[in-house]
Amino acid sequence: MAVKTEIIKISPERVELDKIRIIAKVLQGEGIIAYPTDTFYGLGASCFSEKAIQRIYHLKKRNPSKPISVLVSGMEMIQKIAVD
Repeated sequence: MAVKTEIIKISPERVELDKIRIIAKVLQGEGIIAYPTDTFYGLGASCFSEKAIQRIYHLKKRNPSKPISVLVSGMEMIQKIAVD
């Protein structure tokens, strides 16, 4: 499977909507993104895409029984994805 890789640099001081749209399209298309944090690069995907989540587990060689972090925008999103 061919993987298309593109580096998109984003400045927090100057948000460029065209770049945000490209990233959103990748996520909506079940793609994976890498993003910098303070200590390492994280992998990101839509938490609403089972296929993308499985790809992250595969890429990280992580046991599917181990949880992964989910970043949420607020309580409304938590209510959509949370399980009792």
